[in-house]
Amino acid sequence: MSANKVANKALACIFTFFIGVVVCPIVLLTFINHQTTAHPFNTSLLPQVKLGDVILREGTSADSDIIMILSKSKYSHVGIVTEIYPEIEVTHATTDDDPEHPNQVITSKLSDFWSDELANAGAIVRYDFMTPSDAVKVAHDVKAKLGNNFDLNPLDKDHADPLYCSTLVYGAIKHVNQKFDLPLSKVNVPLVSGKYIFPQSFLDNEHSKVIYAFD
Repeated sequence: MSANKVANKALACIFTFFIGVVVCPIVLLTFINHQTTAHPFNTSLLPQVKLGDVILREGTSADSDIIMILSKSKYSHVGIVTEIYPEIEVTHATTDDDPEHPNQVITSKLSDFWSDELANAGAIVRYDFMTPSDAVKVAHDVKAKLGNNFDLNPLDKDHADPLYCSTLVYGAIKHVNQKFDLPLSKVNVPLVSGKYIFPQSFLDNEHSKVIYAFD
């Protein structure tokens, strides 16, 4: 096993430990008022979805809760549309959406990405600068990373090349528009420290437009 894979596995273990020891008590206190109910997402009600649309999710897991707490936002996960026909597909970097393919970049059907088991809420964001040719390039760039290892290293770490949900989508969009920029948020909690891009940043960008949302 390479040193990089060992380091990534160690970081993932540390993050999991932090969630279990520090976050779970906080989440437990709020769980009573956080009942999971069927949400109104229905593919038949979607507007016309396009390649390059950014898909946000409010997740249902403990790590989703900590991301939302740290970012003080509604959304915990992000992916991007890379296929429209025959079904809408979202490519994203995830730890556990697919138990057979953990800790890597995968493609999921939108209906699975927003399933009741994984999502309490969601949104589709479109950027005003994204041309059809840009969208094709973005989809190609993201899908080229399928199977690449999930990497939660902070962006300000020396020689870091992290690959988590936000950096996957951000890097592909940045490739077609060098002016596209998202803020880095400083995280400084026990065992996890550094600068990260949170999913909420994609929604807050001045060029974004929400074309669909549910909660």
